[in-house]
Amino acid sequence: MLPAERPKRTSQNFRLTPHVCVNREVEPTDPRKVDTLDIAPLLQRFGPDGVADELIPDSGSHPLTTIRPLIGDRHRPQQVDPDRPEDQSNRLGGCWAMAGRRQFGGVDRLPSVPEWRDPRLGRQTLEQWAEDFIATKVDLRPKTRAGYRSLLDTRIIPALGAMQIARIRPLDIRKWLATIAAEGLSASRRRQALGLLGQIMTAAVANGVIVASPCAGVPGPPLPQPQPDYLTTEEVDRLLAAAPRPWDLLVMILVFGGLRWGEAAALRRARCDLRRSRLLVTQSLSEVNGVLHFGPTKTRQRRTVSLPQFVRDRLAEHLEARVRTEDEALVFTSSRGSPVRYSNFRNRVWLPVSEAAGLEGIRIHICRHTSATLLLRAGASVKDVQNHLGHRDAAMTLNVYCAPYDGRLDDLAARIDAAWRIARGENLEPAAPRLLDDDGPPGRRRRKSGHPSPT
Repeated sequence: MLPAERPKRTSQNFRLTPHVCVNREVEPTDPRKVDTLDIAPLLQRFGPDGVADELIPDSGSHPLTTIRPLIGDRHRPQQVDPDRPEDQSNRLGGCWAMAGRRQFGGVDRLPSVPEWRDPRLGRQTLEQWAEDFIATKVDLRPKTRAGYRSLLDTRIIPALGAMQIARIRPLDIRKWLATIAAEGLSASRRRQALGLLGQIMTAAVANGVIVASPCAGVPGPPLPQPQPDYLTTEEVDRLLAAAPRPWDLLVMILVFGGLRWGEAAALRRARCDLRRSRLLVTQSLSEVNGVLHFGPTKTRQRRTVSLPQFVRDRLAEHLEARVRTEDEALVFTSSRGSPVRYSNFRNRVWLPVSEAAGLEGIRIHICRHTSATLLLRAGASVKDVQNHLGHRDAAMTLNVYCAPYDGRLDDLAARIDAAWRIARGENLEPAAPRLLDDDGPPGRRRRKSGHPSPT
């Protein structure tokens, strides 16, 4: 005898506690409709431990599914059919718990009611979320925006863009880093790519798209230790002697003022205080895809730079002879009066001048390292160097720009040697401390001219 056909159900019964049952009408034509239940009144009555965390209707053959807390603070989805309450086949086990974890971003414990996240948000691809994220970064400098766009288009989206953002795991991030490392991408660029992906994932967590960032706990590649990279006094003299006017003044400002290339190229007449031998640094010039942009400095801070007297005299002569009288007139311009492009200056001035001075292969940025070294030799503190170079904090100043200088260590060693000899009764004249320029920069690296660095 065939069993009688069961009537079609027109309501879903969600059992939140052993004594509470809430009904919600659904359309018979769509028994698998995804819906959530407002159980705030029940929370007030029974407390968070007496009701289910969240309701997840079945997407298969069991449309009546809820999640109930069990002993040990673990959760098991359970479906109850009011027509067959004694049928144990209605109770679903560990497979549903696994499905619940997948829908909630792969966490072992399902979130509580206040922390619930719509699982549909996590089903969007990383490319979709990354585009939404980058559109909100309206305050980026043009060069930074171009760098982010390049990383997204060439490294992040091709490898991970098609994946659902909730399904990306830390292992996927590690595999991706290993892949771009095998492709020959530098450690610095890999750290930048990981940093951008971390920003994207952190924003996804903050907006309830995913539970946790898969980038958390994934270390970036270690960077090589900075190598000494500066010019000696004699090399600076040779470089200035080989530079034609007015570019010799630009090299002076880079070396003795410590300005970045973009800051020197954006310098204007009104920012030159000849009476006090100072420069007010407020702007920077950058070139992105052939387009010039005037904007704030790299750290978005204004600073004042003091110049030696001989640089001030040379600047006064240049302002009198070559710069227009308007306050906003640029101090350095091309032969046509337009702003100086980094690529043109490097190819037409810097490379020929450095080659003529016997310093082929050095970068323009070496001038900032030289400026820091000169200040330290003159007795400046690390804080003085930080303010002079415009660093946001002293960590960069200590780790990179102060690394080449070892003159004070030699001076301290000479003093210890003298004290040791005197304590032992040796009447010997202490050895003079070795200066930085005696043997030339130890182990200074040389870069090929084919690797520009405008920053």
